[in-house]
Amino acid sequence: MRPHRHLRRRRQRRRLLSKRLAQTGYRGHRCARPHEPVVELDCTRAPPDARAFFDAFVRRRRPCVLRGYARTAALGAVSDACGAADPARAWCAALDRAAGPKVVRAEVRERGRFGRGNECQLRVRGFVAEALHRHATGGACRYYLTTQPLAEDAEGRPELCGEPVRSLVREKLFPPTCPLLPSLILANANVWMGCAPAGRSTSSGLHHDFHDNLLVLVCGRKRIRLWDPAATRAMRPSGGPPHRVHGNGRVVYASNPGVEADGRDAGADAALGRHAALDALGDDDDDAAEGLLDALLDDDRARDDFDDAGDDGGADDGAGAPPENFSTLRKARGAYPALAGRPRFRDVVLAPGDALYMPCGFWHEVSSDGGVHAAFNYWLHPPDAADFARPYASPFWTDDWARRERDDAFVRAALRRRR
Repeated sequence: MRPHRHLRRRRQRRRLLSKRLAQTGYRGHRCARPHEPVVELDCTRAPPDARAFFDAFVRRRRPCVLRGYARTAALGAVSDACGAADPARAWCAALDRAAGPKVVRAEVRERGRFGRGNECQLRVRGFVAEALHRHATGGACRYYLTTQPLAEDAEGRPELCGEPVRSLVREKLFPPTCPLLPSLILANANVWMGCAPAGRSTSSGLHHDFHDNLLVLVCGRKRIRLWDPAATRAMRPSGGPPHRVHGNGRVVYASNPGVEADGRDAGADAALGRHAALDALGDDDDDAAEGLLDALLDDDRARDDFDDAGDDGGADDGAGAPPENFSTLRKARGAYPALAGRPRFRDVVLAPGDALYMPCGFWHEVSSDGGVHAAFNYWLHPPDAADFARPYASPFWTDDWARRERDDAFVRAALRRRR
């Protein structure tokens, strides 16, 4: 009788787990067992077809490793560095040549750790020199290059990238849009760079992104652990239990409950419609224009009030609390005991030139080995439709991109250079 009781309990546990997973609302690919392998594609001869990749991975919300992707994709300085004998020095030389005098914001190591809210501003040239010096001596760099503050235009739309990405794009050393995912709308592009001490590694912390992510490793070595969005509640996010997990994996917290599956705010659609209506008005429609302008001013005041309340998309609140998309689980002996036995993907190890596609909402921890490590990534608004040509159910992001191409001189010039 004992074996039968054991099987009964196992079935009960599986039913309970399935019920909990169903509560998330997530409808994409789920990890079925511990250490499930991530699909790998060999891109050493040619990058995959964009439409086929969308159907196999983006639409199914499934992560994918692309081996040697940067060597065959048209990624400018990234491809050149990955094909060099010493990728770290080749990348640092390209970065210094394109953006050496530019000032960037960097995290500063404090008491042996990053992520304590200590930041400084320095020139790219100084950062590169410090990283190369520590790389040669086996020490740890005091700085880590991460996301940069982005200015906003008159409509409250943030820039697509800060330095050093802007300079790389301007010098034709970096494509302004993602070649692998051309139908997805770009949200942001970044360079991540640091230098860990020899024989040790640094960790990004366990977190998820709000956008689809294509991460390309330029130099160094990274190990990535992955869990699918169905595990969100078990991760105990700093933002509290999620208000909702959309079918495509987009996690929504109580701080901003109106976010749709594609990442647009419920009020942003109306604001964009008001801007379009204002552009279409003639010179004689003063009354209508005045009404639209009043409504847009109300939108601006509401957005400012919301920003003042503290939702800045993941900055530290000054009291040491992590951003809402970071896990509060404790790490012990290189693992998370609270997640032992849960389904998760096998560790992914990236070498220079490799890339990893992660749909939004996938929890991950990135560990970088000793020496200079650098990567860049594209964050793209997550699709909520299954069509490659029309990945969004709403025209919001497509219309927003069209307005960028019309109004943003940097975007227009970058796309013109690429063509």
